[in-house]
Amino acid sequence: DDYENYHGHEYSWLAFEELCNWASSLPLVKMMSTVRCSTPGVPMRVRSTTNPYGPGHGWVKRRYNLHLPIRDRRVMRNLKDDDGNPVPDRVSIHSDVRENKILLDADPHYLDKLRASCRSEAERKAWMEGSWDIVAGGMFDDIWDSNIHSVLPFQIPHTWKIKPSFDWGSAKPFSLGWWAISDGSDVRLRNGMYRSTLRGDIFRMREWYGCHPNEPNVGLKMTASDIAKGMVERQLKWGIQNAVRRGVADAAIFTVENGHSVELDMKKPIRLDNGQEYPGITWDPSDKKPGSRRLGWLACRQYLMNAKPNAVTGIRERPGMFIFGQMCSDWLNTVLSLPRDQDDPDDVDTEAEDHQGDETRYFVFSQPNAVGMATYTGL
Repeated sequence: DDYENYHGHEYSWLAFEELCNWASSLPLVKMMSTVRCSTPGVPMRVRSTTNPYGPGHGWVKRRYNLHLPIRDRRVMRNLKDDDGNPVPDRVSIHSDVRENKILLDADPHYLDKLRASCRSEAERKAWMEGSWDIVAGGMFDDIWDSNIHSVLPFQIPHTWKIKPSFDWGSAKPFSLGWWAISDGSDVRLRNGMYRSTLRGDIFRMREWYGCHPNEPNVGLKMTASDIAKGMVERQLKWGIQNAVRRGVADAAIFTVENGHSVELDMKKPIRLDNGQEYPGITWDPSDKKPGSRRLGWLACRQYLMNAKPNAVTGIRERPGMFIFGQMCSDWLNTVLSLPRDQDDPDDVDTEAEDHQGDETRYFVFSQPNAVGMATYTGL
């Protein structure tokens, strides 16, 4: 909203301090429109500084391609928008707190104080090491363990159920996830080893995130019919078309206006480009009762906690949640960095990029044991 105070202004230098404090890229992108000069030869610059921690961790990481370990400089050139128009180059330069010699000479104990002020291991890695390879945000950073929750893909047994979940979006991204639900049978991994599962374990096996490739939190503006067609095309490609059952979607898609709704458009028969026809996509509505948002997030946390073996017995007793990390990179990049709402710590900040989080919450809260799990305290 502050942009309106600067609209029409002219600046040759624009700087953002702690860029990750902004939950989306919109403030940065809009303010860049003010970087201009009517005097020839004046250099124009946009600069930002940030720690790898905060509500904007996810979009900053994606915008500047910080997914891999970085210890120098990364340059992104020849970028294009949807219409093929050039986008300004982007440069990221890694720095470390130990490079601030003036500060450390003046305050030799600063590193000790900084380390003591870190609230979590993720925050320590961000502040002390400048690491972007962390879970930062607030809702899940105290629970997530990539060694446990992110698993290598495996062949889904034919006795398991496969269900999708859906969060609608047009100007904002839509999110689709496909989940495999264990019946308790073991699975064979690619290395020939077997992995045991509990009945009710859920595995996010595939996803489709309808987000602009160069602009975080900007949707593709696809129609509901085209999304349904894309679902069938993907399910055929993955070999799961006949195994997919009715899933759960944002209850808002059932809202009818002038005889139309997203739900009605998606359930119409689907004709592919090769002429083949398939039944439309049908959904169950997500739970929208009062308190369902907070209970849904609590259920997600509980499922992640259940994925961890008991510290004493080494045995899991309740169904947990796992992610095929190689297939669901968008989920890892957006959901794990979801910040808590400052006014309601049991909910996430709705200004953040929460579409895949909401879609996950719909699915988890629709599971038979989810309501009981979400009533536990001390989470």
